[in-house]
Amino acid sequence: MHIPIHPFTVFSILSSVITLVSALIARRRSAPGSRPLSLLLLSMAVWSGLYSTRWMDISLDAKAFWFKLMYIGVAALPTLYLVFVLAFTHQERRLTRRNLLILSIQPVVSILLQWTDQSHHLFFLSTGAVDVHGIVMAELVRGPAYFAHVVYSYIVIGFAFLLLSQIALRSSPLYLNQYRLIMIGSILPWLGSFYSEFNFSEWYGLDLAPLLFGFSGIIFVLALLRTHFMDLVPVARTHLIENMPDGVVVLNAQNRIVDINPAMKHFIESE
Repeated sequence: MHIPIHPFTVFSILSSVITLVSALIARRRSAPGSRPLSLLLLSMAVWSGLYSTRWMDISLDAKAFWFKLMYIGVAALPTLYLVFVLAFTHQERRLTRRNLLILSIQPVVSILLQWTDQSHHLFFLSTGAVDVHGIVMAELVRGPAYFAHVVYSYIVIGFAFLLLSQIALRSSPLYLNQYRLIMIGSILPWLGSFYSEFNFSEWYGLDLAPLLFGFSGIIFVLALLRTHFMDLVPVARTHLIENMPDGVVVLNAQNRIVDINPAMKHFIESE
């Protein structure tokens, strides 16, 4: 079967390969947050890899099959991102079995609704076909379940990003490069997704998020290799360093103060 190489197909597959390699690198780390990060990157790889079939010259039935498998990564990603942020910022106490079970409800329900959409059309009100430069594309009319998933995903991702931002603002300068890279790698795909949602019909359902996952993967790899991300992990500083009765001061290679706790500040001010 002749399958023309559409640029979106190439970008999507390349994005999948990069995020998959990043997932394997993260999996080899033993620091807190490494496993959630590897699962997050794996869901990105599934999403972007299978998304490439949308732009291939294959039957609509084949595209529907791969789309259903792709949706596993789509539905799981927001929850995995939240779990990663909680683990990375040492808030594992919130990751109880009960909370994880609650967080898994929406992704599972969303997947089931998408897989059984032909019987109720809650996810897509209707499906059709349109020819785009010689490739038959599925033309989808979004339904209430689709919008419910999008709203839920943005809320979860927004909450996780806000949590990460707040902790970054309170963090030591020692960890700022880590946080900057994580936040940049996190926000790129969601800006693309947000833009795509408002241009869904114009671009025949083009989703920029899976095409941008590769950039996120590269940024996370840079964080892994250059800032020792997942090796140098921010601890619960407010519960440890901040409340220590002993003074703590951290100097860099130029003997400049990069971190200091209240006890040391009090000692210096009293002298």
